[in-house]
Amino acid sequence: MTIDELAKRKSAHSFNDREVEPETINEVLDAARQAPSAWNLQPWRFLVLRSDSAVEAAVESSYGQEWMGEPARIVAILGDMRISTHAEEALDDTVAKGYKTREEADSSLDHIEDYGDRSEQWRRNWLNRNCMFAAAYMLLAAEEEGLSTCPVRGFDQEEISGTLDLDEHWLPLLLVPIGYSDEYHDRKYRRDLSEMTRRV
Repeated sequence: MTIDELAKRKSAHSFNDREVEPETINEVLDAARQAPSAWNLQPWRFLVLRSDSAVEAAVESSYGQEWMGEPARIVAILGDMRISTHAEEALDDTVAKGYKTREEADSSLDHIEDYGDRSEQWRRNWLNRNCMFAAAYMLLAAEEEGLSTCPVRGFDQEEISGTLDLDEHWLPLLLVPIGYSDEYHDRKYRRDLSEMTRRV
């Protein structure tokens, strides 16, 4: 995707009923899993909502944003509150590829495992920062596939967790409706780069 193409992306709030092929969704999710994360822990899961009941749960938890029920799929990005779940395999990889010695990896593992003992708010903040990288990759990959998206954070996390019967360590961070848009309006206002850039 070129810079010019990236600049054309816009969020959609209206979708048609054209089906999205499962293979296309997989391509988008496969791109999202390539995103960076602290310690390469990849603390995310992508939950594809496609059944009527799951989509209805997303709509109801999002305070009645009915348009969210229009697209072919909704992807819920979940963060793992345990944080260190994949630490050992990630660190083993760094050793195998020569990035770390075994001793350094073991020291890193001790540090990462400490994350799981920190406060709930600290872990929520950490997951929000890290899982948003995957979300950004997902939005851009969908655009590359000719799909429209809209990242939605306006929903009740506890409500959708209960309705979808998620294990308590999975924190819903973002809902991403994905489908084909029937909107053709211009992209919304963006501030000029000079207004948000400072060089020191």
